[in-house]
Amino acid sequence: MKKYLVWLMIAGLFLSFAIGDAYAKRKTDTTAARKTSDKKVKEALDQKRAELKNTSWNIELIASVKDGTKSADILTFEDNQLSSRNFLARGFNPTNYTLTMGDDGTIVVETMQTSEKEGTVFWRGEFIKEANLLRGMVSHITPDQQAHDLSFSGVQVSAAPVTEQEKK
Repeated sequence: MKKYLVWLMIAGLFLSFAIGDAYAKRKTDTTAARKTSDKKVKEALDQKRAELKNTSWNIELIASVKDGTKSADILTFEDNQLSSRNFLARGFNPTNYTLTMGDDGTIVVETMQTSEKEGTVFWRGEFIKEANLLRGMVSHITPDQQAHDLSFSGVQVSAAPVTEQEKK
């Protein structure tokens, strides 16, 4: 009986080591895969940021209210900042933007602009690679807390010429 218990304890000890070793290997494999994935995401976002440098996009804004009023605008990506021709005229200065990648690989741009007199504007857009299209939503919150939501979509129309200093 004692022999049986000793063999059972030894077998249990080996089994626990085997399970622990398999778990550690799986955890290491998962961590390595995550690091590879994170690196690929960072590379894709860095590439998109480089592609956006000094570009302009013609967009159409459509009010989300019943009348669906439409207006044209130009978004510019310059010096890692986003600006809107229409909102710039209303006191919203260019602001830094953030790029993220969704689970499906879609690259998303987001930013927030403020104006003392006009309130706050939130931009969120998705780049549709196959169509060279940018589409999304703009929410303008006025100082009296009125929300004006607009959808937008548009295409890239130009890239600024490379300066002599950038060529070097």
